[in-house]
Amino acid sequence: MTLQFASKLGLEKEKINLAVSGLSENSTNIKWKINDAFISNNDSSYTSPLDFLIVPRITDFVPSIQPNLKNKRFNDINRSILADPSFDKPGKIDMIIGAELFYQILKDGRK
Repeated sequence: MTLQFASKLGLEKEKINLAVSGLSENSTNIKWKINDAFISNNDSSYTSPLDFLIVPRITDFVPSIQPNLKNKRFNDINRSILADPSFDKPGKIDMIIGAELFYQILKDGRK
């Protein structure tokens, strides 16, 4: 989770000192963590406490450029049934959760 997002949510941080290795063996020193932050889906039918490591930034905006979706296939998509109706617009990544929770958080009928 980013420090900015944790601050926006008003979550209580705990000081730690932990080196984490990521892509291409790049190392980042983690100074803060959050214990038992509750996450939920849009209608709160699923909630779960999670622990987060706090980082200044996760990545650049994703996607890096807005794709051209004028193709007929994309025009027929009802954006209201997508998990993220703004999936094609570049935006910040505020936190990452593990794949083991992904399908538990998605509601039935989402793609």
